Amino acid sequence: MEIYLDLVFMENFLMDFILLLMTGKLLHKSVRPLRLLTAAFVGGISAAILCVWHPSVFPLQVCNLLAGWCMLLLSYPLKRLEYLTALLFLYASAFVLEGMLRFLGRFLGSRGQHRLYFLFGTGLFGWLFFRSLWKQIQRQKQKEELLLPVTILWDGKQIKCMGLLDTGNALREPTTGKPVMIVEQTLFTEHEISLPNDRCFLIPFRSIGKTNGMLRGILAEECWIGQAEQKKRYRKVMLGIYHGKLSPKAEYQVILHPAFLE
Repeated sequence: MEIYLDLVFMENFLMDFILLLMTGKLLHKSVRPLRLLTAAFVGGISAAILCVWHPSVFPLQVCNLLAGWCMLLLSYPLKRLEYLTALLFLYASAFVLEGMLRFLGRFLGSRGQHRLYFLFGTGLFGWLFFRSLWKQIQRQKQKEELLLPVTILWDGKQIKCMGLLDTGNALREPTTGKPVMIVEQTLFTEHEISLPNDRCFLIPFRSIGKTNGMLRGILAEECWIGQAEQKKRYRKVMLGIYHGKLSPKAEYQVILHPAFLE
């Protein structure tokens, strides 16, 4: 079987660069292209050497582990515990890409010209795949950061729920100027709490598909927003009672005004 060492080097160089780049993003490390290129070069050289050497299974895995550790060492200043996470991500991703290479290789063959096209095509595909994966991770992280636990105290009862921090929410009660926390009415129904009809405020609002509307506003005795040490206490909070569901998937029952976390 013919082995094209130059293509073996290029394949591993390109794949290692992509994998190291995504590993850095996952660990929130600053990316330095020169360091990544150097690390990917080491990965490509080690792959070519192993291809010529043909070691048995155990020495091969040890060499691959050492090569991965060296690449990470050259790429980023990692803490001791971060190396394990980085290595796991690096090898899991490499396993996925190797599967792609083998699958696509059945159709393109192993000759040099085909392998060259295959190399750049797979590199582009791998980059797009991990870019999409990274965006999904970031979106999920942002979503989790915007969801905060909320505890509302009303008539001696605690109403615990989840709140969504809406940075575009500018709703305030016009008379007092208090920022409004929009709350589903079902939260009070579930806790068998009757809302007052006399101590109410009318809060005008606008939304997409509805130019004008009114929310019934009430003052809560006390609210807690946040987790653990970051939890904050607020007194006399204006609640806007919403008749309906704020989240289709019931992920949150409250919409928070950004003023609550300033």
